[in-house]
Amino acid sequence: MWMTKNEWLALLESGINRREINYMITEGKIGTSETIWLLVITISVNVFFAGPLIIIQHTGTAAWYTMLISACIAAIGFTITYMLLKQHPGKNIMEIYESVLGRFLGNVFSFCLIIVFLLSSATRLREFAEVQRIYIFAQTPTSHLITFFVIVLVLLSFLGLDTIARYSKLISYLIITAFIFIIIISSQLYQVHRLFPILGYGIDKLILLMHY
Repeated sequence: MWMTKNEWLALLESGINRREINYMITEGKIGTSETIWLLVITISVNVFFAGPLIIIQHTGTAAWYTMLISACIAAIGFTITYMLLKQHPGKNIMEIYESVLGRFLGNVFSFCLIIVFLLSSATRLREFAEVQRIYIFAQTPTSHLITFFVIVLVLLSFLGLDTIARYSKLISYLIITAFIFIIIISSQLYQVHRLFPILGYGIDKLILLMHY
């Protein structure tokens, strides 16, 4: 619920500083449902990338639970990050690195984190543009698609995470309906026997492909 000007002033007089109030006004807040739908949509986009195809090619029938094992491993890293953020309230991950490891090592870790995100974003952007070009925009140069996506990403960055999260919740109902419809109409094509053998092409391939 929106607060009036007098209510904001009352909060200021009760001990909340002006910087915190300005942050709450300008940045906004997102609820649990918006956060969940934002994560679900972000994960769902992976079906457009080549990652699942690569996993199937290397692990065979074990691909379906390889993703689950990878998710469990990723959850460990997420838990560690969450615990760090909880122990250092009001700080971002780079400030936490500097606080825990010192200025020099903290900056090194922050720089490595930035490089990883940049390389991952560039790879994903190129891959997504190629997929769109193959399936939808066959006559459009890849460079034009990438430019268009970058412009959209810049605009979304200016709008803020709260706007993206609320839009994710809004469009999630359409996405769920579409997924359910696809599952229903393709149900006759299911071949349950292709889930076996459980180990696919061998446990060694599973371990090597786990990072996907």
